[in-house]
Amino acid sequence: LVKKIILTQQQQAQPQQEHGLESIQEIQEKRPWIRVEQARNASIVFEDGDGIDLYVDGARFMPSSTTVSKVYVQLLWLDDDGKAQTFDKTEIRTALSAKSESCFEPMYNFRAEFRKESFEKNAMFMFRVDSVEKYSGECRVIGYAAISAFVCRPRKCLNVGAFQLPLFFGVSASSLLHTENLVKLKSDGHALPCCTLLVRVVAAPRSADGTTVLSDAVQPMPSYHDHVYDTSYCEPSIHELRLYNTLHESRVDKSVIDVLRENFADEIESEISVEMDDAAFAQFCEQKLRPSVHKQVTFLDLTYFARYHHENMGVALAIDGLNNIFHRKSKASLDSLYVVVYTVCPPTTFYEANFKISDNVFCACDWDASSMTNYPRFHCDKLQVFRDSDFEFARNAILFCDVREVRYQLSDDSQSNNNNSSKKLIRNLQIVPFGFSFFPLFTVTDQDDSVYVRNGSFQNMVFAYPSQENQATNDAYVKRVIERILRDGAESVLRTECAIHKADFKPKSNKLLKPICDGTVGKTSIVVRIYDNQRCNTEINPRIDDGLDVSTDLNNHLIPSTKRGEYEYDASKRFRNRLWGRKPMSMQALLDNKHKNEIDARTFKNKICKQIAHTLNVTSVSNI
Repeated sequence: LVKKIILTQQQQAQPQQEHGLESIQEIQEKRPWIRVEQARNASIVFEDGDGIDLYVDGARFMPSSTTVSKVYVQLLWLDDDGKAQTFDKTEIRTALSAKSESCFEPMYNFRAEFRKESFEKNAMFMFRVDSVEKYSGECRVIGYAAISAFVCRPRKCLNVGAFQLPLFFGVSASSLLHTENLVKLKSDGHALPCCTLLVRVVAAPRSADGTTVLSDAVQPMPSYHDHVYDTSYCEPSIHELRLYNTLHESRVDKSVIDVLRENFADEIESEISVEMDDAAFAQFCEQKLRPSVHKQVTFLDLTYFARYHHENMGVALAIDGLNNIFHRKSKASLDSLYVVVYTVCPPTTFYEANFKISDNVFCACDWDASSMTNYPRFHCDKLQVFRDSDFEFARNAILFCDVREVRYQLSDDSQSNNNNSSKKLIRNLQIVPFGFSFFPLFTVTDQDDSVYVRNGSFQNMVFAYPSQENQATNDAYVKRVIERILRDGAESVLRTECAIHKADFKPKSNKLLKPICDGTVGKTSIVVRIYDNQRCNTEINPRIDDGLDVSTDLNNHLIPSTKRGEYEYDASKRFRNRLWGRKPMSMQALLDNKHKNEIDARTFKNKICKQIAHTLNVTSVSNI
């Protein structure tokens, strides 16, 4: 029944090198992932009265915040009304990770017997893995996994075999009861990268005369490197192949006992060692691995999915948009558009006076034509990745956002005799300094000084430049601000240097950061997304206005607590604020109104973005 396909290094490298990625390392004795395809049982029919033995052997490449873990097992199926039914409502089988084994690749050595006169053909084994989260000390769900108990082709056959199953994050258990959902959930980014569960489905043996289904007939657990587990359910993406190699090389493995000793010694009465009393270990697990029955399922904080590894994976970023940018007291700004020049610092070479380098500096200017000109949004087909070759790693590294105002005029090409929109020329292009903002990229844990990427959607104030005319003055100022942030940290600089009170905004004030604001219009802010590239697009927030829950998923903690209410995002405000007596309008409406439908938004964006890139000497223009 088993057809093993084990790729050699040469075979694997062929398709992956087309994407510029290295192949998974096959030369090592213990490979992080092995391809094995297993043919499904379609000949041995499962009869009424037969039994099933289910083994949960272990898990692989669990998140970095995993400590002791617990697996739950249940047999479920959907009835004719689509409601989930259980084999035994009172019995959910559970197993703890072995205390002497790795917490990142735990061993459960668990076996469960399922004995019943008959089983529904759509029955599925459902698994849930919980862990005591290392940094919060709370019980959290790592993920769910599921596999069909039977193969019906057309007769009911037991789905015999050993399987490596993906763990799904941020989903309900019921969503896994539809087998067609398993593939979709993985393609939609709900599978935790590289995190898998090792299980075996075995037909319970019968007595010699065939009349009795036997119990306690235990089959020994195979090694992962025996090439037994069918890995077709967790086929890794090219991104995951790179992550497998990174985790395999860089992660320092620790046993459950070691992690308990380092983080929970004051909560365990007995001595913490390999010889630790089983009763004391079980008591600790019973107390800590007890999910609240009154709360919704709380999943692991993916901020601590994996320690930051800049050499291979890097940081993934997106500029979502700006809020409340109508503030100029000049009619020249009436039809202005806004772009965001962004980079990761250090280095600060884009702001050097004598030797400006624009490598790894990007410009977000692919406007969403339906967004309002005072609340512009930018298209982002994929996040922009910065790796170690793109910036110098530092714990206080930041995403620096340089907001520029773009003033322009459109006119016909004097060399052309037609009014085709493609012949429209952009004249008198002016790029005026508007403001800047910044976001810290990393967080460092107090317990073990580990570095992680700050994952999520973030909002911060936009700060004013000292000059709207002299870019050299602004560059020197920006360089001073960035150097201060790299030395003291972004939060520290915001606490001590952000102007909050009226006196702080006066010219004589020594405050380094003065937010752009107008009491009648509101406060100007910027929204970005930052993710560890090791996440492989798992649980990435949508863009603001595209389904992001700003009340829970938009992190505004960089804004001083006394001012957060003033910056609170309200989508309805996009349509209320006026400038020079004119209602806000979308970018497409602006073009239609000003240029009488003579140029479409896409043509306009392509033309103006190329000129912006040339003017700023920025070669990397996002999504153009």
